[in-house]
Amino acid sequence: MKEYWKELIIKSQEGDREAFDQLMQELYSFVKAIVIKNTKNIVDSDDITQECLIGVYKSLATFEVDKSLKPWLYSIIRFKCCDYFRKMARKEVTILFDENIYVTSDSSQTNILEREERKNGILEVVTALPDKLKNAIILVKIEDLSYKEAAAKEGISEAALRKRVSRAYKELGKNFKLMEMNLSE
Repeated sequence: MKEYWKELIIKSQEGDREAFDQLMQELYSFVKAIVIKNTKNIVDSDDITQECLIGVYKSLATFEVDKSLKPWLYSIIRFKCCDYFRKMARKEVTILFDENIYVTSDSSQTNILEREERKNGILEVVTALPDKLKNAIILVKIEDLSYKEAAAKEGISEAALRKRVSRAYKELGKNFKLMEMNLSE
Protein backbone atom coordinates (compact mmCIF):
# COMPACT_ATOMS: atom_id res chain seq x y z
CA MET A 1 0.00 0.00 0.00
CA LYS A 2 2.76 2.45 0.95
CA GLU A 3 4.59 1.84 -2.36
CA TYR A 4 1.35 2.58 -4.20
CA TRP A 5 1.02 5.84 -2.26
CA LYS A 6 4.61 6.68 -3.11
CA GLU A 7 3.81 6.19 -6.81
CA LEU A 8 0.77 8.47 -6.44
CA ILE A 9 2.93 11.12 -4.75
CA ILE A 10 5.49 10.97 -7.56
CA LYS A 11 2.74 11.33 -10.19
CA SER A 12 1.18 14.18 -8.16
CA GLN A 13 4.54 15.96 -8.07
CA GLU A 14 4.59 15.68 -11.85
CA GLY A 15 1.17 17.38 -12.05
CA ASP A 16 -1.14 14.37 -12.46
CA ARG A 17 -4.46 15.61 -11.02
CA GLU A 18 -6.10 12.15 -11.01
CA ALA A 19 -3.17 10.68 -9.07
CA PHE A 20 -3.45 13.53 -6.56
CA ASP A 21 -7.19 12.97 -6.08
CA GLN A 22 -6.59 9.24 -5.66
CA LEU A 23 -3.80 9.92 -3.15
CA MET A 24 -6.05 12.14 -1.02
CA GLN A 25 -8.82 9.51 -1.06
CA GLU A 26 -6.36 6.77 -0.12
CA LEU A 27 -4.78 8.77 2.69
CA TYR A 28 -8.01 10.06 4.26
CA SER A 29 -9.07 7.00 6.28
CA PHE A 30 -5.45 6.13 7.15
CA VAL A 31 -4.74 9.64 8.46
CA LYS A 32 -8.09 9.86 10.27
CA ALA A 33 -7.39 6.62 12.17
CA ILE A 34 -4.02 7.96 13.33
CA VAL A 35 -5.55 11.31 14.30
CA ILE A 36 -8.26 9.64 16.40
CA LYS A 37 -5.67 7.40 18.06
CA ASN A 38 -3.38 10.34 18.91
CA THR A 39 -5.96 12.96 19.91
CA LYS A 40 -8.66 10.70 21.40
CA ASN A 41 -11.11 13.13 19.81
CA ILE A 42 -13.65 11.77 17.35
CA VAL A 43 -15.56 15.07 17.18
CA ASP A 44 -12.66 17.12 15.80
CA SER A 45 -11.02 14.26 13.90
CA ASP A 46 -12.42 15.30 10.50
CA ASP A 47 -11.10 18.84 10.88
CA ILE A 48 -7.68 17.65 12.02
CA THR A 49 -7.58 15.08 9.22
CA GLN A 50 -8.35 17.82 6.70
CA GLU A 51 -5.53 19.93 8.15
CA CYS A 52 -3.19 16.94 7.78
CA LEU A 53 -4.20 16.45 4.15
CA ILE A 54 -3.66 20.15 3.49
CA GLY A 55 -0.23 19.71 5.08
CA VAL A 56 0.45 16.77 2.73
CA TYR A 57 -0.61 18.92 -0.24
CA LYS A 58 1.62 21.82 0.82
CA SER A 59 4.56 19.48 1.47
CA LEU A 60 4.30 17.36 -1.69
CA ALA A 61 7.25 19.18 -3.23
CA THR A 62 9.43 18.36 -0.20
CA PHE A 63 8.92 14.60 -0.45
CA GLU A 64 12.08 12.94 -1.71
CA VAL A 65 11.27 9.83 -3.73
CA ASP A 66 14.38 7.97 -2.56
CA LYS A 67 13.32 8.38 1.10
CA SER A 68 10.78 6.43 3.10
CA LEU A 69 7.18 7.64 2.97
CA LYS A 70 6.28 6.74 6.55
CA PRO A 71 8.48 9.27 8.47
CA TRP A 72 7.48 12.09 6.10
CA LEU A 73 3.77 11.38 6.44
CA TYR A 74 3.89 10.76 10.20
CA SER A 75 5.77 14.01 10.82
CA ILE A 76 3.05 15.97 9.01
CA ILE A 77 0.35 14.22 11.07
CA ARG A 78 2.30 14.75 14.31
CA PHE A 79 2.76 18.48 13.66
CA LYS A 80 -0.91 18.96 12.82
CA CYS A 81 -1.98 17.09 15.98
CA CYS A 82 0.40 19.27 18.03
CA ASP A 83 -1.14 22.35 16.41
CA TYR A 84 -4.55 21.06 17.46
CA PHE A 85 -3.44 20.63 21.09
CA ARG A 86 -1.89 24.12 21.13
CA LYS A 87 -5.08 25.59 19.73
CA MET A 88 -7.19 23.79 22.34
CA ALA A 89 -4.89 24.93 25.15
CA ARG A 90 -5.15 28.56 23.98
CA LYS A 91 -8.92 28.25 23.76
CA GLU A 92 -9.11 26.94 27.36
CA VAL A 93 -6.93 29.72 28.73
CA THR A 94 -8.89 32.36 26.81
CA ILE A 95 -12.07 31.06 28.38
CA LEU A 96 -10.48 30.83 31.82
CA PHE A 97 -9.29 34.43 31.79
CA ASP A 98 -12.37 36.02 30.22
CA GLU A 99 -13.42 38.65 32.76
CA ASN A 100 -16.42 39.86 30.78
CA ILE A 101 -18.71 36.96 31.62
CA TYR A 102 -21.87 38.07 33.38
CA VAL A 103 -24.60 35.97 34.92
CA THR A 104 -27.18 38.43 33.58
CA SER A 105 -26.90 41.42 31.30
CA ASP A 106 -27.04 43.69 34.35
CA SER A 107 -23.75 44.70 35.98
CA SER A 108 -25.21 44.60 39.46
CA GLN A 109 -23.20 44.08 42.63
CA THR A 110 -24.08 40.36 42.50
CA ASN A 111 -22.48 40.00 39.07
CA ILE A 112 -19.38 41.91 40.16
CA LEU A 113 -19.01 39.65 43.21
CA GLU A 114 -19.50 36.50 41.13
CA ARG A 115 -16.94 37.69 38.58
CA GLU A 116 -14.46 38.39 41.40
CA GLU A 117 -15.10 34.94 42.89
CA ARG A 118 -14.50 33.32 39.49
CA LYS A 119 -11.30 35.35 39.01
CA ASN A 120 -10.09 34.42 42.50
CA GLY A 121 -10.87 30.77 41.78
CA ILE A 122 -8.81 30.90 38.59
CA LEU A 123 -5.94 32.64 40.35
CA GLU A 124 -6.14 30.03 43.12
CA VAL A 125 -5.73 27.24 40.59
CA VAL A 126 -2.89 29.10 38.85
CA THR A 127 -1.07 29.71 42.13
CA ALA A 128 -1.35 26.00 42.92
CA LEU A 129 0.90 25.25 39.94
CA PRO A 130 4.59 24.51 40.52
CA ASP A 131 6.59 27.77 40.68
CA LYS A 132 8.22 27.48 37.23
CA LEU A 133 4.87 26.84 35.52
CA LYS A 134 3.06 29.44 37.60
CA ASN A 135 5.63 32.13 36.79
CA ALA A 136 5.52 31.33 33.07
CA ILE A 137 1.70 31.57 32.89
CA ILE A 138 1.58 34.75 35.00
CA LEU A 139 4.25 36.51 32.91
CA VAL A 140 2.71 35.61 29.57
CA LYS A 141 -1.03 35.63 30.27
CA ILE A 142 -1.54 37.96 33.22
CA GLU A 143 1.35 40.44 32.86
CA ASP A 144 0.95 40.15 29.07
CA LEU A 145 4.69 39.94 28.31
CA SER A 146 5.86 38.46 25.03
CA TYR A 147 7.48 35.05 25.17
CA LYS A 148 10.84 36.68 24.45
CA GLU A 149 10.45 39.21 27.31
CA ALA A 150 9.18 36.57 29.74
CA ALA A 151 12.04 34.22 28.83
CA ALA A 152 14.58 36.98 29.45
CA LYS A 153 12.97 37.77 32.80
CA GLU A 154 13.12 34.09 33.81
CA GLY A 155 16.67 33.70 32.47
CA ILE A 156 15.78 30.83 30.12
CA SER A 157 15.42 30.36 26.37
CA GLU A 158 12.20 31.27 24.61
CA ALA A 159 11.67 27.60 23.69
CA ALA A 160 11.98 26.58 27.35
CA LEU A 161 9.45 29.22 28.35
CA ARG A 162 7.02 28.03 25.66
CA LYS A 163 7.39 24.50 26.99
CA ARG A 164 6.62 25.70 30.53
CA VAL A 165 3.53 27.56 29.35
CA SER A 166 2.38 24.45 27.48
CA ARG A 167 2.86 22.32 30.59
CA ALA A 168 1.02 24.92 32.66
CA TYR A 169 -1.94 24.73 30.24
CA LYS A 170 -2.03 20.96 30.63
CA GLU A 171 -1.92 21.20 34.41
CA LEU A 172 -4.63 23.88 34.44
CA GLY A 173 -6.81 21.68 32.26
CA LYS A 174 -6.38 18.75 34.66
CA ASN A 175 -7.07 20.95 37.69
CA PHE A 176 -10.23 22.43 36.17
CA LYS A 177 -11.51 18.98 35.22
CA LEU A 178 -10.97 17.87 38.82
CA MET A 179 -12.81 20.96 40.05
CA GLU A 180 -15.72 20.22 37.70
CA MET A 181 -15.88 16.62 38.94
CA ASN A 182 -15.92 17.79 42.56
CA LEU A 183 -18.65 20.34 41.85
CA SER A 184 -20.85 17.80 40.09
CA GLU A 185 -20.72 15.32 42.97
